[in-house]
Amino acid sequence: MRRAPLPGQTRTPVPTGVKIAALSIAVLLFSGIGFAFMQVQEFFDGTKLVSNLEEGDCLTDFFDARNDEFIDVFLVEVTECENPHAMEVFADTDQVFVGEGFAYPGVDAAFDMGYEWCYRQFEVFVGESYDTSPLEMWTFVPNGQSWNQGDRKVSCIVGSFDEMTLVTGTLRNSAGRTIT
Repeated sequence: MRRAPLPGQTRTPVPTGVKIAALSIAVLLFSGIGFAFMQVQEFFDGTKLVSNLEEGDCLTDFFDARNDEFIDVFLVEVTECENPHAMEVFADTDQVFVGEGFAYPGVDAAFDMGYEWCYRQFEVFVGESYDTSPLEMWTFVPNGQSWNQGDRKVSCIVGSFDEMTLVTGTLRNSAGRTIT
């Protein structure tokens, strides 16, 4: 499971069947059976665990459970980048949280560390600073539970909060390109 900042806009409701599937998976994850599921990359066609995301994956949506500050994300819809999609994994690493005996820093510190790393990677990928880009960035970092299972991965996602904005192909070097 990962944490990402809440978007400032509302989102289209997730279909009921997907909510039930996501809730069922969440119950299993929290009941101690989760480790076995974390080893499975895809639950069904078109979805992927956040912990299995890789640079270059293109996403159409993510399933989340919202709280006051963060979104808990554990499952995403993926598609080929040649198909219309809303988001793309532009960088990922397991080297942000390194060092002998590095303990889980807590969700806020983990997010800050991951965000800083993604922020630096954004300009390299997109071709312009995050501060001037019309694109948004999501940062997925381990939560306490996934950390205890060995998860140290930070995934950086680029896209638009505008749900009507879909792209075909990559957002690499998209500075100055109109995204519609």
